Amino acid sequence: MELQCNMTRITNRRSALVIEWVKHKQKKILADLGEINKKNCKWKRHERFVRKEIKIHSSLQHHNIVKLLGVIEDSNCIWLVLELCSNGSVDDYMEALGRPFSEAVAHNILRQVIDGVMYLQDKLIIHRDLSLKNILLTEDMQAKIADFGLSTDLEQPDETKQTMVGTANYMPPEMALRTRHGLKVDCWSLGCMLYTMLDGSRPSITRHAWPCSTMCW
Repeated sequence: MELQCNMTRITNRRSALVIEWVKHKQKKILADLGEINKKNCKWKRHERFVRKEIKIHSSLQHHNIVKLLGVIEDSNCIWLVLELCSNGSVDDYMEALGRPFSEAVAHNILRQVIDGVMYLQDKLIIHRDLSLKNILLTEDMQAKIADFGLSTDLEQPDETKQTMVGTANYMPPEMALRTRHGLKVDCWSLGCMLYTMLDGSRPSITRHAWPCSTMCW
């Protein structure tokens, strides 16, 4: 899904760009841009994960998942052109609010995220990093799942993986303990997100629960 376009950064927005589509009669839209530096010393180690992220994300079409509008690549960088979610992440929105969400607001956001997760499970995709930082809000407060950098796909519904990745406070026990895990791990993260939205703090994890000193941050 490569694009030919000119990009003009909007200086008063952190990441929004005006994208001028050469292939579409120079139609201009607002979009977010995710930049990946191929000159970074870790690029060789991370390239296969980036390629897999693009492969998985480009296959997704759901109203509660951030759209990957296209990919621009040159010898130095890869840019992911993403649907603009102008209200930022749920985590940032709640921090700016200065208090937890009401039950009604939390229910509305969680319901939308669950719709997105059910779509992913139908396609045998595990996100593996569901957190409030990876749920973005559009201008009209539509919730969308973002960041598929740690996601993986399965061949069969009962297939399992054993990679420990994700955000510690949202990580299910089977993943933290490096045991095999499948589609259900995203369901644990949903519960952690609901707790955080209603309480205002992330679920606490202690060394007595599992060896968090070995977690990937």
